[in-house]
Amino acid sequence: MELADQADALRQRGLETRSIQVYQRALTEAESAVRLSTQDGAGVRTLSVLYRSAASLAMDCHEWRKARNLIQQGIENLPTGSLEDELRGLLKKLPFVVEATVLDFEAAGSVGGSALHSDVEIKGALRVDHDLVFNGSLEGKIVSGGELTLGASANIDGEVWARSLNLFGKVHGKAFVADTCKIFSSAVLMGDLKATHLVLEKGGCLIGKSQLGSGPFAS
Repeated sequence: MELADQADALRQRGLETRSIQVYQRALTEAESAVRLSTQDGAGVRTLSVLYRSAASLAMDCHEWRKARNLIQQGIENLPTGSLEDELRGLLKKLPFVVEATVLDFEAAGSVGGSALHSDVEIKGALRVDHDLVFNGSLEGKIVSGGELTLGASANIDGEVWARSLNLFGKVHGKAFVADTCKIFSSAVLMGDLKATHLVLEKGGCLIGKSQLGSGPFAS
């Protein structure tokens, strides 16, 4: 658990991006331990602890789908009563999941903009014609006709299209920004970026190709 302790310390210091990177290393080790222990026929107590630890680390990484899979595997593979209640408790803490091919999101109680917070996970496409603040998880495509703000808890696996982008969270995929893309100190963009302008704050992470300058942007 040394890596997990290091990640906890980094998170307490407000170094969210670095903490998630260390959590991910710890998660990789935990998943490997689960696989090896299952193959070797480890005892129920060992497997129970490993499943719970791996699922908790996946949640620390905001890897909600992986956490859900680990929890469900643990519940299915372990005898009734062997930490099953604890695993079900973790399951209840996972974000609400929206299954959709395309979700057209309309503003609710706001003027010219909307907000989706960290308790939502979307699989599919999310499209809005106006400004949007998104702080959840999405696997697929997110499109905003206005200013898109991806908060510190945002985790996008897929494509991002926006008139302008304020990135505080994590994007793994491609980003297409018609105007200005701002990558703040807590942010990680792993993939290709096409934007007219780029502002990269100290500490922000961009891993991939970047193409700057005006050009056609069609979503």
